[in-house]
Amino acid sequence: MDRFTRFRMLRALWARARALLAWLHGPQQQYLRLRAQRWQQVQVAERHLLDGMVRSTEDPDARVRPPTAAQSGSTPQAWQAQRDAQRQWGEVQRQWYETQQRQGRQ
Repeated sequence: MDRFTRFRMLRALWARARALLAWLHGPQQQYLRLRAQRWQQVQVAERHLLDGMVRSTEDPDARVRPPTAAQSGSTPQAWQAQRDAQRQWGEVQRQWYETQQRQGRQ
């Protein structure tokens, strides 16, 4: 077998090996990329949940806990004012986000 024939056979063998590696490696990379994206989505969702819990004034267990005497004596106007302030804050945040999105498109 001369050098040229050996070179052609090695080149064909190397091309097959590369194709096999790409076939084996491709799905793994896609799986890892999708897994990383899912992990990031979960982290963002958890962050949003925690932000909501930290900013909220209501007790997260209030629905399952029976009301106490101190809770029944609180003024509804104060709670309503706090809820209105939270809604206003959320509206400002939403408008700011939409403005950022519009500026990004331009």
